[in-house]
Amino acid sequence: DGWFARVALVDPETTLSMPPQVTASTGGDALCQAIEAFTSIAASAITDALAMQAIELIGRSLLRAYMVGSDITAREGMSLGSLMAGMAMASARLGAVHGMAHPLGSHYRIPHGVVCGLLLPYTMAYNLPYATEKYAEVAHLLGEKVENLNLETAAHRAVARVRDLLTKVALSTHLGEFGVKEDGLDVIIEESLPSGSFKHNPRPLGAEDARRILTEAL
Repeated sequence: DGWFARVALVDPETTLSMPPQVTASTGGDALCQAIEAFTSIAASAITDALAMQAIELIGRSLLRAYMVGSDITAREGMSLGSLMAGMAMASARLGAVHGMAHPLGSHYRIPHGVVCGLLLPYTMAYNLPYATEKYAEVAHLLGEKVENLNLETAAHRAVARVRDLLTKVALSTHLGEFGVKEDGLDVIIEESLPSGSFKHNPRPLGAEDARRILTEAL
């Protein structure tokens, strides 16, 4: 219990001086937390409500906060969205992105938010067959017009929208930029597999599934 804060003071005014690259990194992590909590096998009606609001807030606030750091409305949206994402993940847990992000960050010194944002679209693409309905909702929450689309098409729009948003805030899109190579994946996979985040991913995955995601992300 000593690791957990009893009180969190979330004040968007304290984020006004945050550099764009830190805004992008922390924002990518918050979006990842919200989406992974939303699609976790431990999700509930309560965590879904928090995660959905977080996805919508982050989706409409992140790019603005990145481009105009002094925009208090965007900063407030990001602060509230990240708080709600954290509340959702505390109960619903996370998914494969975070399971792989921790060893990658440790071995290659990749900032946590950067690696989470980087892996998110690749992992969402892997999860599509098992999270189609929820990803369709993610697309809607991120502003996509999905009313006349079938669920599968709408779900694909979510992956594309997430990739586009994170690209616009200049997050890296390939692990190779950090020196990750195919011959270094074995240790990452080995350290990822025991993760509780893997166990809560909507689509089951083993070593070769993780290798597939990581290889595509190289």
